[in-house]
Amino acid sequence: MAEKLLARSSGREVRAGEIVSARADRILINDYVGDLVFSKLKALGVDRLAFDPERIMLVTDHNLPAFTVDAADKLVRFRDYAKQYGITHTTKLGMHGIGHQMMVEGFVHPLELAVGTDSHGTMYGGVGAFACGITTTDAVSLLALGEMWMKIPETVQIRLTRALQRGVTAKDVSLNLLRLFPEETYTYRAVELVGDGADRLSVDSRLVIANMMAEGGVKTALFESDEKTYAACGCEPGERLRSDFDATFAETAELSLDTLVPMLSCPNSPANAKPVSEVAPIPVDQVFIGSCTNGRLEDLRQAAEVLKGRTVAKNTRLLVTPASQKILLQATKEGVIETLLEAGAAILPPSCASCAGHGPGLIGKGEVCVSTTNRNFKGRMGSSEASVYLGSAYTAAACAVAGHVADPREFLQGAVSV
Repeated sequence: MAEKLLARSSGREVRAGEIVSARADRILINDYVGDLVFSKLKALGVDRLAFDPERIMLVTDHNLPAFTVDAADKLVRFRDYAKQYGITHTTKLGMHGIGHQMMVEGFVHPLELAVGTDSHGTMYGGVGAFACGITTTDAVSLLALGEMWMKIPETVQIRLTRALQRGVTAKDVSLNLLRLFPEETYTYRAVELVGDGADRLSVDSRLVIANMMAEGGVKTALFESDEKTYAACGCEPGERLRSDFDATFAETAELSLDTLVPMLSCPNSPANAKPVSEVAPIPVDQVFIGSCTNGRLEDLRQAAEVLKGRTVAKNTRLLVTPASQKILLQATKEGVIETLLEAGAAILPPSCASCAGHGPGLIGKGEVCVSTTNRNFKGRMGSSEASVYLGSAYTAAACAVAGHVADPREFLQGAVSV
């Protein structure tokens, strides 16, 4: 699949290991690195882009709302760059969201080559696009020349079979996938996720897995485009791109989804995952539900299932950050936000927030946070002397109610759907 998609973008047949000049269909530039991208363009004397401005999305998500003067000044420059280069797909406070989420809300289409100036650009593979993160230098090349170098990756094919059990989610699938192979097996390879288990997953769930596979060092993570992905992208049904029956893979594996249980990544690596039931009931100071990984409507609904009729534990705080304004609005209409608020959650504006340690919701020395984000490196969400555990929205909500690490299945017996 990866080779077929990059053949389209480079205009010729390709094979793994080759370096080609590829023309991307979409690019995301966020406020975290945007200043550097455009300052490099200015230094090169580029005043007109070779890349179609209508296929560029500029997003402010790391520093929103601006909480320092420096951040506010950076956003002023960001808006000026948009005007200078005629870029119309931009976000502003009130019509905003995390960049990766904005890309999959009708901007990226299946079968495209879509890139982003952030490592979790792999997420768009959840809608059947070849998607990856790129450096600022790659972004400058793409904007100035209309193309960029790309090495064709080898492919690891993983067949997902059967269906998930109650309380088990795509986040748990992801954490199992990260420990399925050693990291060197995934590094700069495409991971192709196929099978009846993959077909059963919602698009929201596919996006979770494609996002989290960045933690294995993959170049891209691909799901086959189907009626679900075309509908989610607002497109007419189109081709379902598949690997040929005799395609060559670097590695293959199979994962039966019905055997999985709720998982938790322990400090300080996403791959340091084990069943929640095997983690001691460690007291939890903060629970964070959000991010480009697990801030979608499906996640908020899962959290509300656990929190319905319950309250957050006395010594625990719960922060919820929807991935976009659109998701926040829909969750409000459905009563999900009301359920979360009644339980004692604090709702933050759609943004990256504390996921990368830049925004609100940081944790202090000695604190423990259970988070639905994608990374738990030392110091990632605040103090380097704090601990971050990664899990699903179900697991995070269960920990918020219990006040300690807890298995969400204990809270889903007879839970009321919202």
